[in-house]
Amino acid sequence: MSLLLCHIANSVGTSTEDIATMSLHYILQNSQIAKEALLSFIGTELGTEFEQELHFEIQSGGENKERPDMSLRNTKNDEILLFEMKFWAGLTDKQPNTYIDRLKKNNGKGLIFVCPKSRVISLSDEVATLAGYERQQGRLLQKNAFPPILIMSWEELIDLLETRLLSEPFYNDLLQLKGLTGEMNNQDFRPFSAFDLSSNMATRIIDYYRIVDKIADSLIIHNFCNSKGLQAAPQKDGYCRYLKTENSETGIGILYSCNLWQKGLNRKTSPFWITLQIIDCDNNWCNYPNELRCKLETLGQEFIVYRHRNKEILAVPLYALRNTNEYETVENLVKQAKNIIELI
Repeated sequence: MSLLLCHIANSVGTSTEDIATMSLHYILQNSQIAKEALLSFIGTELGTEFEQELHFEIQSGGENKERPDMSLRNTKNDEILLFEMKFWAGLTDKQPNTYIDRLKKNNGKGLIFVCPKSRVISLSDEVATLAGYERQQGRLLQKNAFPPILIMSWEELIDLLETRLLSEPFYNDLLQLKGLTGEMNNQDFRPFSAFDLSSNMATRIIDYYRIVDKIADSLIIHNFCNSKGLQAAPQKDGYCRYLKTENSETGIGILYSCNLWQKGLNRKTSPFWITLQIIDCDNNWCNYPNELRCKLETLGQEFIVYRHRNKEILAVPLYALRNTNEYETVENLVKQAKNIIELI
């Protein structure tokens, strides 16, 4: 969608997040319907109610020089909510903890992050880790005696307002914002952070490859699989160790896959996956075994089916433990892989 706001955002020095925030602020301040729709949604998510006379402000500075993109205030100028609008920029040193302290001090009701749909899961994880919050309800983060944090997407925010403003004079303004957020959501390049360019990032990427090797080697050592006639294969989106069952009827892949990692499954993500395909009598790797899919469905096991080189491949995520050593991490991943292979 080529719109005026997109052109302006690409032409001026102001950040895209600021332009999107100012546009949203304009709509919310001038449309009572839009304001009520958004606050009703947030109130339901947070399990709270809001008083009537409220207004939005943008970039209100705090004692520690923090500057949230937008705040919701009452007639006494008390801050009720803080908003931080994101596309692909990383969190700053003051996010989210300085915002949380500011809300807690003023008895605020919550911190709202808005980001692209494809970033909701990863941003929820990052914010929860930095703030020490629990992610018991997906994108709603909670911590006893602290204000809750809600991670919502630009897509759902725009959809929420679009249905309410269809016959309103601000509908065309919302379409401009929709065009801008849509363009930014689909932006291929994500700005590099300091961590992205550090040697620690290189070390972490090598870790993913090494974990795949250790899983595959363990399965071979314990005679769950063999790798006769097969080779490890670097791929555009990661790395794969190809294996097969002892009867050579099923092909197995132990993967580090960025594509599957991005897709995730039921709001959970993992870089590590196990894939399964039938091997025919001519040693060709074919579609996945239907019997296995039926067993997985019966057990309630999560999986993805995707096409690769005209073959349908079944992939099951292997979830790595957090905050533990390499030995325990690999042992747990191997156990998960064995449980899947035993179903064949």
